[in-house]
Amino acid sequence: TLEEALSRQAAKVKVLIDIDPGLGRTGIAPGEGLSSLTAYLADECSHLHFEGLQVYAGHCMHIESVLERQEKYKKAMRAGQLAKAQLLSEGYEVKIMSGGGTGSYEFESELGVLDELQAGSYAFMDIEYRDIESKSRSIFDEFKIALTVLVTTISQPKAKTITVDAGFKS
Repeated sequence: TLEEALSRQAAKVKVLIDIDPGLGRTGIAPGEGLSSLTAYLADECSHLHFEGLQVYAGHCMHIESVLERQEKYKKAMRAGQLAKAQLLSEGYEVKIMSGGGTGSYEFESELGVLDELQAGSYAFMDIEYRDIESKSRSIFDEFKIALTVLVTTISQPKAKTITVDAGFKS
């Protein structure tokens, strides 16, 4: 286990528990499982130190309508709010609440759930982010596209479709 490996190295690692924002894909939902996992870290893992929670609602980041994106994001972040409240009521200290992203950074200050924002795409941006609305404009151009990629067309399997030698985000 990670605990055993850290013990052999006399190392300690700070950890965040991933909270499921409602997709059922990653993380744990608030409830008994969260209590058990946090207790396990606190009581059984001297090399893993619980620091807080992370809730990433990636499914909200590219919704074009700023109002729809904000509403869906608020709903998704509710899981993080519930998880934090649960652990605080059980006596745990939640030092870090991490999550969000480039597509939700505009909402976080008014929502106030996070103290660490996981915005990263803004550094290079991409066309999918540029094409969503911001609070103040019809396109999300607060950050500029900073990287372009030169690709080669490999084939044209049908009209209006080409295949290139690069990935989707290129």
